[in-house]
Amino acid sequence: MTKFSDLTSRFRVAVPNHDRTRVSKRNRLAVSCSNCRTRRTKCDRKQPCDSCTKRSMDSSCSFTPTTPRDKHEATRAVSRKSEAARRLQELECIVSKLIQPRSEPPDDDANNTSSSGSSHISSTPVSEAHLMAGQQGSGAGGDIGYAGSTNWRSVLESIQGIRAFLDVNDGGLSEGTPAVSLSDIQEPASDFTASPASSRIVDELPDRPTVDTLLMTYFNARFVTVSFIHANQFHREYDAFWENPSSTPHLWISLLCSMLCLGSVVALARKDPIATLLDKTAPAIYADKAWKYLVSGQYLKQKSYAVEALLIHSYSKYWFTTDQDSDIWTNLGLVTRLAQNMGYHRDPRWLGSNLSPFQGEMRRRTWNFIEVFDLLASLQLGMPPVIHEGEFDAEPPSNLHDDDFDELSATLPPSRSSSDCTYVAYMICKARISAVFRKILRVVLMSDLERLVQVVESLNMELDQVHESFPQRFRIRPIKSSSFTDQPFMIVQRLLLELLYLKAKCVLHRDFLSLPDEYLEYKGRARNAALRVLELQYEYHNESQLGGRLEREDWVLTGLIQHDFLLAAM
Repeated sequence: MTKFSDLTSRFRVAVPNHDRTRVSKRNRLAVSCSNCRTRRTKCDRKQPCDSCTKRSMDSSCSFTPTTPRDKHEATRAVSRKSEAARRLQELECIVSKLIQPRSEPPDDDANNTSSSGSSHISSTPVSEAHLMAGQQGSGAGGDIGYAGSTNWRSVLESIQGIRAFLDVNDGGLSEGTPAVSLSDIQEPASDFTASPASSRIVDELPDRPTVDTLLMTYFNARFVTVSFIHANQFHREYDAFWENPSSTPHLWISLLCSMLCLGSVVALARKDPIATLLDKTAPAIYADKAWKYLVSGQYLKQKSYAVEALLIHSYSKYWFTTDQDSDIWTNLGLVTRLAQNMGYHRDPRWLGSNLSPFQGEMRRRTWNFIEVFDLLASLQLGMPPVIHEGEFDAEPPSNLHDDDFDELSATLPPSRSSSDCTYVAYMICKARISAVFRKILRVVLMSDLERLVQVVESLNMELDQVHESFPQRFRIRPIKSSSFTDQPFMIVQRLLLELLYLKAKCVLHRDFLSLPDEYLEYKGRARNAALRVLELQYEYHNESQLGGRLEREDWVLTGLIQHDFLLAAM
């Protein structure tokens, strides 16, 4: 009979040869308390011991078993700390290469005192995003760089936060691999090569009296004037430009050229006396100059005036280009992304104390204008808007005249009544209609009739509510009977607001025209809106004739024929 001892080897786990010589050590009972072992002092083995009693450390006096690991714990902790530091350093290098793929070209505006210095300063957390801000002047909000929490810069900041937590500065970094700092990282170079700056900028412009007249024409045409250029601030900067043109930032000069482009558009259309000194190609020439100075000013580097200069350049082309130019819509997408990259879509109250009240308000005006222009350009090309709902929280601008505040204002004055006739009030109304129109356009472009049926009533109601909320002076009225005291620009503003509302009605209900009679109510809304547009065309056409109230503004109606009136007639 087989003995049990003969079978025991079958149940043993084989031990590798290199481990058979290892001797397992049992934990020994500690003969000294932990405090005495640390200080290497004699312990009387009492509980608590005399040494701990003298040091008032009674509560920490304990006798724990000692293990071989205790002897090397400190060494191993240092080793782990060094390894963590090494891996963090490698990760920093990888992320820094993602941020800085290539070197940056020289900045042609580096010698300009109003735009010098670095725009990359270590950021501080704002909600779930980070703001990197450096103030220079008061032009357009300074050189602001905004990065959300998914940006590589934010990842690098998180890594550096871990490094600070581990406190690895006293060791663990490999020699020759210093820590990477945000201030050491440069932005990637622009895809647009910077062109050399002109040594004589004034040689590319007409004489000052001509420039003065074109600017006056631009500012007087209120329905063309942009809201994000503060008239009083611009006037001061304009005087400084003529005193020393070579020190003026190229982006500001680009902005000036776009204003001259708009002024020449109005002057040629009205056949003003200054038009005799202008060539018919003057708007295109000034637009080309504006683009040249945008590129030489390196607008993608998030400088002052970058967003404003690119925005008004696209807007000026919108006015003098008769065809549906896809370049305008493309440039507007670039404007929007650049504005978001500089934090214009966030309300200034979230961006810290780096922005003055004046700068914050002008940024609100800029984003308000982008919202409207994004819709108009997208509508003409039948493309979805670039801006999405819920991706911005910038508040509407205050209803203020430019005379109400300036760069030195410590606080903004209270907003004026909505009935006060300011250009900003007009843009606020236009932005509110555009916000609803943007929702309509997205649904219609999806060609999803089932979805359109579900939301048509709510969108139509929202559209009517916004329209009814317009201040009285912005509501359409017959020109002859009740508008004899109004300025022509005010009449044109009313027309443009009403046409935007009626276009939204047409677009929302147009797809129902080819459907059965069960959608008769929706068909009626589309027809009524279209007929109302044609009625306005007839009325305003008569007033644009010789001797009419809009005789000098007939060119505005000519531009509307291709888009608003043609849509209604169709």
